[in-house]
Amino acid sequence: MLFVLDENVLIRAIARDEVDFSSGRYVRLGNPDRSALDLVAVIMANAHTLAISVELWRRYAHHREQLQESGIVAAPNPLDVIAQAWVSRVRFIPSPPSVDLPEIFPMKDVYLAYLALASGAALVTEDEGIHDAAGDPSLGFEVLRIAEALERARQPA
Repeated sequence: MLFVLDENVLIRAIARDEVDFSSGRYVRLGNPDRSALDLVAVIMANAHTLAISVELWRRYAHHREQLQESGIVAAPNPLDVIAQAWVSRVRFIPSPPSVDLPEIFPMKDVYLAYLALASGAALVTEDEGIHDAAGDPSLGFEVLRIAEALERARQPA
């Protein structure tokens, strides 16, 4: 199976907690959760693939840097695991084409939708705006929560 991981999934995987970064600072919310980290590990272990674009990789790297500066670090870092599996477990789509999306889809996340559509991947996110848009049949790709994606990823590719 092919997955696109929203950056909020990577942030949770690094922090092993829910993190609020709406204020520009990264603050752990005190809800320990390893499910996002488990998802990255299971995707790699079961021969699934991640779809990544230049924009998404740039955002991943930015959040990793910001989390480290905030003292929120993880070992192993999920971004390092993804980078090590780049050749065999990552489908790189440099610049996914723009397409029309339902008006309900959050504009700040269109790059994720373009990548999911171009790659045929399911988008994994905890973003409520994206999940609201997922109800629109014209969306054209599947939207999963971390727990749903983890359940699917546990099945071998």
